[in-house]
Amino acid sequence: MPDFESTHRADLAPPGATPTTDSLPRRIADFDTLADALDYAARGRRGMNFHDARGSLVRPYPYSELRGDALANARRFRALGIEPGERIALIAETGAEFAAAFFGAVYAGAWPVPLPLPTSFGGRKAFVEIDLHNYDSLAYHLPFAARLRLSWRPVWRGVRPLLSYSMAMASTLGFSALVLFALRSVYREHFGASELGYWLAANRISDMSTQFLGLFMLQAFVPHFAMVADPRQRSGLMLRYGLMGAGLTGAALLVFLVAARPLVHVFLSDAFVPAIPAIRLYMTGDFLRVWGSLAMFTAFAAGKPGRYAAIEIGTMTVMAGLTLLLTASGEVRAPQVAYAASWGLTALLCGLVLALGQLRHRAQSRAHGERRIPLPDSAPRAL
Repeated sequence: MPDFESTHRADLAPPGATPTTDSLPRRIADFDTLADALDYAARGRRGMNFHDARGSLVRPYPYSELRGDALANARRFRALGIEPGERIALIAETGAEFAAAFFGAVYAGAWPVPLPLPTSFGGRKAFVEIDLHNYDSLAYHLPFAARLRLSWRPVWRGVRPLLSYSMAMASTLGFSALVLFALRSVYREHFGASELGYWLAANRISDMSTQFLGLFMLQAFVPHFAMVADPRQRSGLMLRYGLMGAGLTGAALLVFLVAARPLVHVFLSDAFVPAIPAIRLYMTGDFLRVWGSLAMFTAFAAGKPGRYAAIEIGTMTVMAGLTLLLTASGEVRAPQVAYAASWGLTALLCGLVLALGQLRHRAQSRAHGERRIPLPDSAPRAL
């Protein structure tokens, strides 16, 4: 083993790090395979050096040690049944473990496939533990590696869910934009440009609240819900996140009710003081929207993008109809009243569907329990 504590100037390396210079002659790109290159490098003293965010040396990792760890991983891969030519997904997290897993796949004759760490789903732990539904071919064998059996025939089966989600989200955004564009034209004809400006200002604030709520649901609720299979636990999770979302939007509404004028003065201008009633109605609608959004992202996490889109499109359709009726009757706050009423109706319907689902689940559980055959008194109660 080389002396890694050496501070000799000829090493051209800080104390503890692998040396830069080496008596082993350099060979530049004349190896037949990557494994041959590591075999040759392991005969020398050089290696990798891993540092923390402050630049402090965390671990020197000579190529000789990397080769030993890689061969051990290769034996593990082969023992798990991975054949040459198969793909092994690797979480591309900076560290000696990734390097050892990468070269272990090379020594095993497999194709290493580095994947980015998916922070949007809670980081490495959530990525390893999350139920991937249709992606049954992904099964983790090592902390940093996964086996991927990919061929061209089942590609459509893997791409189809992505297309479904993309189409669902695109349809909701496109439909919402189309409805709002049409309603603004009708509203301006009835109430003029000034009232339209107040509506657009209030709508912008509501959009920001909705985006924050969607980000909260997507980052926190969806990965947790996807990892839970028990219906009771899922119901508890839905209730908890629904109350959290309602608490956040309700707190924002209370703050605005108390200090509307100062907030408008600071974040908008005094010219938008007449928009305060519209903003209050929109914030009330955002409070009611929490439960509709919860139902939407529940469908999203359950692999039902069509239901996700149907909830949003259905609510927007009801809102458009109510807005047209109220606008025709001369109600200047027609868009805001329709927004709050439509999402309130959606929340009511979602709550009713959830309650009926719970009742059906309890009835099925009770019926299943009644169908159980009781054991005779002479039967042993435990093994």
